[in-house]
Amino acid sequence: MGRTYKYGLILSLLIGLTGCNPYKQDSFQPQYSVQTYLVANDPMPSIRLVKTLPANGSTSSSEVSGAHVTVSEVDAEGSVVQAFSYKYDGGTSYSPMVSSTVEPGYTYKLNIDVPSDNQPIQAQCIIPGAFQVKLAGSDTEKYQGGSGFNLLSTESKYPGRGAYYVIAAVAQQPDSSNLTPYFLNKVENDSYTPTNSLRKISSRIFNQGDFKTDTQGNPIIPVPWDIFAFYGVNQLIVYTLDDNTYDFLRSLDVQYGSTQVTPGQLYNLIYHVKGGIGLFGGLATDTVMVTVTR
Repeated sequence: MGRTYKYGLILSLLIGLTGCNPYKQDSFQPQYSVQTYLVANDPMPSIRLVKTLPANGSTSSSEVSGAHVTVSEVDAEGSVVQAFSYKYDGGTSYSPMVSSTVEPGYTYKLNIDVPSDNQPIQAQCIIPGAFQVKLAGSDTEKYQGGSGFNLLSTESKYPGRGAYYVIAAVAQQPDSSNLTPYFLNKVENDSYTPTNSLRKISSRIFNQGDFKTDTQGNPIIPVPWDIFAFYGVNQLIVYTLDDNTYDFLRSLDVQYGSTQVTPGQLYNLIYHVKGGIGLFGGLATDTVMVTVTR
């Protein structure tokens, strides 16, 4: 499995986070697991909450009802500006009781109190600054020909560092007859790679310092060819990552990129969640449409 293809799976793996056991079975302790992304200028998201349980050498998860879930927007001094209460929707989902928009550059704190447990689950994230991308050249390119696609981005500000980027290609015509050569070979030779699983492929993490800049200091982002699984129209989604998402993905990517990982056995993941595991992450995004020809 190629690095980029694995990384596309990493971005979608969070939905199954509680199926991965970060501990050896003989030292397993049940834990609460949370998952959500706060995306700049999007509505406040729902939150997935489960409790991990041992099951046949790996883990399963159980629903957690009755938790008191709050996400607070805080200022630079750490004082709460406004707090958003969440309600239980059934299953594993909690959703905000009042609609609101995630503000770029703001800090958000998560607090979850489970009545049957004395320890709160807490996390916080800083939302990356909003940014815009546009094509620096043509919106149509021959696959692996010419100079490829280049994106001109405004700066996505983040405290104390440059931006971390991930680029994803989402095929608008994900038909097997449109597969690019590398992914066609995978589908033909790997029964575990169905065509519909390749619709969205993501790049590795890029640092802002990896890119050249224009005369105003804005990053010029070259789009790697290996995120295109299909010819035709593709939506390019550019993400900038907060520290929580960056640390989680790079720690997960190290395991996929080194030795063979046994299903259900992922160690040393970086969570930044007190009283539990999972991801309370922040993102900013923008998109453009491109066409890849044969």
